[in-house]
Amino acid sequence: MVWIVAKKVFYHRIDFGFEQVQIPIRAKFEFDVQAGKYVPDTLSFETLYNIQPLQARYPELNANALDTDINQTVTIGIDRYMQDAGYVPKDPHRWLE
Repeated sequence: MVWIVAKKVFYHRIDFGFEQVQIPIRAKFEFDVQAGKYVPDTLSFETLYNIQPLQARYPELNANALDTDINQTVTIGIDRYMQDAGYVPKDPHRWLE
């Protein structure tokens, strides 16, 4: 059993129609690897992004929906990282649960 701990920056884009915003997200994630493969249900991650300037500039922005969208973006980014590293099979239709 080996625990992998990584830090990466992912980007989430929001299209407001009149403007596109790219949000940098710092993510720290860890997961277990056995025999060179990801052990399901061991992934945990933390995210950090600056919501205050977004809410000040876009008051109609729903913070809860944004959190959900950002978690999905980070999950997809982590999945791609794991595929590139060979911890999970490369499958374009596979998302981590």
